[in-house]
Amino acid sequence: RPIKATLYHAEFVKQALRKASRLRTKKSPGTDYAKIYLAPDRSKKERLAYRKLVAEMKVLTQEKPEQHHYIRNGKVMSVDKKV
Repeated sequence: RPIKATLYHAEFVKQALRKASRLRTKKSPGTDYAKIYLAPDRSKKERLAYRKLVAEMKVLTQEKPEQHHYIRNGKVMSVDKKV
């Protein structure tokens, strides 16, 4: 079930999102942190723009599976996968 958390400073939001990946690797008896997903609050315009970036990234993933694709600063970035 979704839980909404309100943080009052932008720096706290950045810090929480930066450390979100650590939650997925956390091992605790009786708790599955791997299913937790943190996302920043976005306006409708930002959600539409992000959705377009995700669609672009999916196309690139199919066209160039040898590369790792990710979204950074409003752009789709690609790098060669580590072997």
